[in-house]
Amino acid sequence: MIYITDTHPLVWYFERNKALSKKAESVFDSGELHIVIPSLVMVEVKFLIKKKRIKIVFDEINDVIANDPNFTIYPLDLQIIEKTPLNLNIHDAIICATALVYRDVLNEDVCLITKDSEIKDSQLVEICW
Repeated sequence: MIYITDTHPLVWYFERNKALSKKAESVFDSGELHIVIPSLVMVEVKFLIKKKRIKIVFDEINDVIANDPNFTIYPLDLQIIEKTPLNLNIHDAIICATALVYRDVLNEDVCLITKDSEIKDSQLVEICW
């Protein structure tokens, strides 16, 4: 199973925020599961830090991700553009499209880690929360 993460679960994991569900926390903590981070998520993290909405250090997150083989950052490429659903806001659509590429193009079992109700309600991908 491949896990795609939305921005808030990744941030909450690094903040050790209690808002992160136990199930999502166990995915991040497992050390054995593959977690894919859409490149947009990393950009959103940088902006949240700049706006002082979160109190984590970008370089620390980036170092952990770069040195942990269980994390992969997936780029916004043509496959993502082709799979982007137009019924979601642009950020959610790109994150969902990453899951759709893994599922429909790369033929992987995927689960999207998110609490986002619009993504859940879209029923485009399996949700882990």
